[in-house]
Amino acid sequence: MAQYALTTAPTLINTVGTLIDGLTRGTTITAVPRLMAKTGVPPNIWSTAILSGVAVSSGGWVVQGLGLAEGEWKVARPNILSGGLMDTLDMTSGAAIGLLYAAMTRSLPQLAWLSDLCTAGLPRDYVSTLAVGEGRGKDVVDSMTARAICVLALAAMLLARVVWKLVQADTARQIKRSTHVDIRETSSETAEVIKQPAQVQLRAPVGTPRKRNKA
Repeated sequence: MAQYALTTAPTLINTVGTLIDGLTRGTTITAVPRLMAKTGVPPNIWSTAILSGVAVSSGGWVVQGLGLAEGEWKVARPNILSGGLMDTLDMTSGAAIGLLYAAMTRSLPQLAWLSDLCTAGLPRDYVSTLAVGEGRGKDVVDSMTARAICVLALAAMLLARVVWKLVQADTARQIKRSTHVDIRETSSETAEVIKQPAQVQLRAPVGTPRKRNKA
């Protein structure tokens, strides 16, 4: 069923699936600060970024590493080990959104400058004053608003990857089509040259002069 849907409407399925993926992953990222507080993990930039990225991409590592999406199971290399922006986007986008959520909710004092920037750019209806904690008395984004912003931002990042892959595939098809046309034209020109034999101009043979005997 899934294979039929992908072959009939791949663009629609990829777009809708990416938006749903961004929704679920974004909700998972917003739960990381609370889990860190309950488990006693020290909150800092590195721990928040790494745990947020792993929380939303570790399942993909298992699927890619064991080839669960292939016709036959096999041990393979996850995309994150290939490097590049698009292959590591799950990890990097998760880490970035985790830091963004921590900044909007003032969970990390190290990101106070980003917290001030986020609260200054939003309407006052979505900003409240923090009553407890190190940022007491400062503006903080409402948790539901911060979650919605993070979900939309993550979905936009993942959707950008889908668009990039579609553009890349379309460019590859155009190059292949143009190459096929060039080869076909070259083959037709070669066939015409072979059909037209070369015209050789023949000359009458020149006789060798005979020597006269002297009397």
